[in-house]
Amino acid sequence: MGSGAFFTNGLIRQYFPKGKKTVDFREVPIKKLRQIEERLNNRPRKALKYLTSLECFYELINNRKFALEG
Repeated sequence: MGSGAFFTNGLIRQYFPKGKKTVDFREVPIKKLRQIEERLNNRPRKALKYLTSLECFYELINNRKFALEG
């Protein structure tokens, strides 16, 4: 497992701390999992100059000329 996976596990632990009782993700409501997924996937990233991945993507496609544009 790469260091990125360990970092992600640490982020997930903010929502599901380690403890005596392990978390059975089958018992966590899907709505709660989706909310956590949304928060984690839309975090600003230092490597992206503190933009979110989506912001970076939009900036990339809006500032580029594509062959399809004619």
